[in-house]
Amino acid sequence: MSIDIKSTGGGPGQNAPIDRTGSQGGRPASKSAPAAPATGGPDKVTFTGDAERLAKLDEAIQSTSGVDSNRVAEIRKAIASGTFKVDSEQIASKLIDLERDLNR
Repeated sequence: MSIDIKSTGGGPGQNAPIDRTGSQGGRPASKSAPAAPATGGPDKVTFTGDAERLAKLDEAIQSTSGVDSNRVAEIRKAIASGTFKVDSEQIASKLIDLERDLNR
């Protein structure tokens, strides 16, 4: 099967020829509005509330270690002694909470 991509017949099922002159239906294309003059001042950027909250959260995360060394030591000791218990209900609950938080 071959397709004639050079055909510009414009018949049923075919695309009409491309008008590269910028006219629309025989009318000249409208000119765009002139660009606003530069003010010479610095550009201004405004952040949304979400962006500001994310920036604060990022700062909080960077300022904490995120690891409770004492708790890690307790868990390692419990695993080594065979007394560490896995609470599957608590794990499932925390996973559901995390999923809810991520979907907000």
